[in-house]
Amino acid sequence: MRRSALALACVTFVLFLLALAGNAGVAAAAKPVNTALPKIAGTAQVGQVLTADPGTWSGTPPITYTYEWQRCNARGNACKAIAGASGTSYALTSADQGATIRVRVVARNAEGSSSATSAPTGVVQPVPKPPVNTSPPTVSGTARVGETLQAGAGTWSGTEPISYDYQWQRCSLVCGDIPGATATTYALTSADAGSTVRVRVTASNSAGSASATSAETATVVESTAPANTSPPTISGTAREGERLSATSGTWSGTEPIAYGYQWRRCDAGGGGCADIASATEASYTVTSADVGSTLRVAVTASNGVGSATAGSEPTAVVEAAAAAPANTSPPTISGTAREGERLSATSGTWSGTEPIAYGYQWRRCDAGGGGCADIAAATEASYTVTSSDVGSTLRVAVTASNGVGSATAGSDPTAVVEAAAAAPANTSPPTISGVPQVGGTLSGDPGQWSGTQPIVYAYQWHRCDSAGAGCVQIPGATGRSYTVVSADLGSTIRLGVTASNPAGSRLASSTYTSAVTASGSVGYRGPSTAGAGTGPTGSKPESKLWWTDGAWWASMWAGAGAGFHIFRLDPATQRWVDTGVAIDDRSGTRADALWDGTHLYVASHVFSTCGCSTSAPGNPSRLYRYSYNEATKSFTLDAGFPVQINNTSSETLVIDKDSTGSVWATWAQDNKVMVSHSVAGDDRSWITPYVVPSSGASNLRSDDISALVKFGGNKIGVAWSNQTDAAFYFAIHADGASDSTWVASPAIRSPLIADDHINLKSLQSDGSGRVFAVAKTSLNDATSPNPADPIVLLFVRDPASGWSNYPVWRIGDGSVTRPMLLIDESNLALHVYATSSESGGTIRHKSSPISSISFPTGLGSVFLRDASQTNALNNATTTKQNVTRASGIVVLASNETAGYYWHNSAAIP
Repeated sequence: MRRSALALACVTFVLFLLALAGNAGVAAAAKPVNTALPKIAGTAQVGQVLTADPGTWSGTPPITYTYEWQRCNARGNACKAIAGASGTSYALTSADQGATIRVRVVARNAEGSSSATSAPTGVVQPVPKPPVNTSPPTVSGTARVGETLQAGAGTWSGTEPISYDYQWQRCSLVCGDIPGATATTYALTSADAGSTVRVRVTASNSAGSASATSAETATVVESTAPANTSPPTISGTAREGERLSATSGTWSGTEPIAYGYQWRRCDAGGGGCADIASATEASYTVTSADVGSTLRVAVTASNGVGSATAGSEPTAVVEAAAAAPANTSPPTISGTAREGERLSATSGTWSGTEPIAYGYQWRRCDAGGGGCADIAAATEASYTVTSSDVGSTLRVAVTASNGVGSATAGSDPTAVVEAAAAAPANTSPPTISGVPQVGGTLSGDPGQWSGTQPIVYAYQWHRCDSAGAGCVQIPGATGRSYTVVSADLGSTIRLGVTASNPAGSRLASSTYTSAVTASGSVGYRGPSTAGAGTGPTGSKPESKLWWTDGAWWASMWAGAGAGFHIFRLDPATQRWVDTGVAIDDRSGTRADALWDGTHLYVASHVFSTCGCSTSAPGNPSRLYRYSYNEATKSFTLDAGFPVQINNTSSETLVIDKDSTGSVWATWAQDNKVMVSHSVAGDDRSWITPYVVPSSGASNLRSDDISALVKFGGNKIGVAWSNQTDAAFYFAIHADGASDSTWVASPAIRSPLIADDHINLKSLQSDGSGRVFAVAKTSLNDATSPNPADPIVLLFVRDPASGWSNYPVWRIGDGSVTRPMLLIDESNLALHVYATSSESGGTIRHKSSPISSISFPTGLGSVFLRDASQTNALNNATTTKQNVTRASGIVVLASNETAGYYWHNSAAIP
């Protein structure tokens, strides 16, 4: 029992040792590992079968494989197993169209399993479609024996790839295949003559095949040999050294036709011709051997059918070799040597064999014509002068060339180049001189223009409305002067001037004239007074004008809605120009203007005819004050103005300024002479109006008026009419004295001597303190008027001798009214202006020296007349200032019938 156990133990040990010995040479077992991915073979198309290759694997055999087919998106992602698809192959279905396919392979052995997946197939395509013809095959080429036709397959639908087979067919009544003609091209043979040809195309792909046939060609015609229809020609000059060129002429026959050339030397008459060796090109260079001969060319035309030859006409007799150019007269330059101008060169004249070509080179030289240098790129026959040429001269060098040689000749220099021509530019506008009156002549001046001379001027006169607008050309009025016609009456006239020079032209217009007046008129018609109220140039003692800074100015009506504005007189056209500076916007007001050298004062009151017997409250009189800017030539209303002087309408209101700086005003109210003044140094503050404390100041008639004037250097004088007392009164207030302190100085007292017309002036320059007044009397109202009695008197107050008076107009001179006085300081003379009748008419003028006062008898000279209307003008007015040679005289009046201002001006000698 022990032996058996031992024996068993020994056997077991021996077996163990044997196992160790046997395993010492055998590797350990391993599960499958993929070393090359599975693959899919086959076409990715619905209906096709894909086959899987498991790839390669390591691991302990035996290894078994199972398959799982997967459907993925077009990019090979988002794969899902296909139900039932577990074999080594897979038939694609319509469900797979647009997807990709993978196969997953699982490898197994005794040690375990692992898997690997193939790359995706391409996107699965639909079931292929057989070819279908969508446009038939085509045949191109010429239907002529010897020509080659070209087949086009046409267009086909169907699944690519599609292959094409061709079969050419000959057609008469029926079409039959041409044996062996299965290429895309077919060369026509004589067997095809008289037939037509077409091609049948068979398209094939994996889904099947289909055929389509082209249209038939035109009937195939036989080829013909060349035949000349117009002979060859030769061009070029028949001269030694020149090159002649041949044309083949024109030929009939089947194309292509090839041409061969043979030049031939002939006698002078074109006969006896012989071929010139080696002269077989389309061109030929004439040699010395040809001199005295003529030349012909023979052209042989050949095609596949045959050939023919035709010859040209002979050339002229060949001349000897050409001569190089030589200048016989130099080039010249035309045009103006000025920047921007275009110069032109002539080549001059040259000897030498024609043709001669000319090249140009413009050169810039110094002012003397020397030191010349070529101007880059200036190589044309013309040259535009630039700013770089200014101050220089220019030359042109001309190079003449022919086949023999070349030579160069230069022009004389131009004048020194001027700066660029400038088009005319107006620097001072055209002007018109002359009186715009029917029958009168207006003369135009073109004004001032810059620009390159010479400048020529063209004129066109225009007829415009009264405001200078709506202008139209006057037919035929194109001269420098224009005679005014009746059609112009009431219109204004403008002149248009067109200035022209080679650089261009420009138009400039004059300002417009004053309105055209009737023949026989005196003075100038001005703006409309429509809407201003009756007599806007009244009343008798008031002044509407002033002179400053070399110009006349006025308070004038600017139109309804605008009121009264400041106007300036344009002396060139005698036209009043609205400055746009407003005064009083109330219609029916009248103004008195005072320029004191620093400020302009305008007192504006509501006009009331003979309304002084009863005050009319609620119609304030206003004082406006303006400052003047010499730089801008303009007036500006001062801050705080206007201020109120009183609160009533009146027939007149007159102002002046005393030596203390107080502005005084006077008017008639409630049958009394009223005054007020500003507080010294403050034009905005005024005292309460009061009655002049003097005899005769409180018992006026309803239409009596008052006026005032500064005089004697330190006094204010108030004058008034008192028809109740039959007197003209004058009261004096010393500057700075109490308002209750006045000195009476009656001018005159006599039956019918007083009337309500009075105008005052003082002669400041002589220091005497003299006061001058013109007044209308009522002596013409007497039962039997004396023709020698005065109707207008001049009153003169001398501090030493008191008042004296002088007749200006007598009753026998005419029924003048509304006198107005000016003192001419340059000549120490008096000028009086008055209306020729009570109802209006002309404005008359008389004058007298101050040293010996005496006015001529009669109506006096006419200063203003509107010849288109009788008794039209009235209410002359002018300035408070004394006039001089510098200012001259301007008188303003109004035509109250037609509703226009009128004025005239006069120089003082």
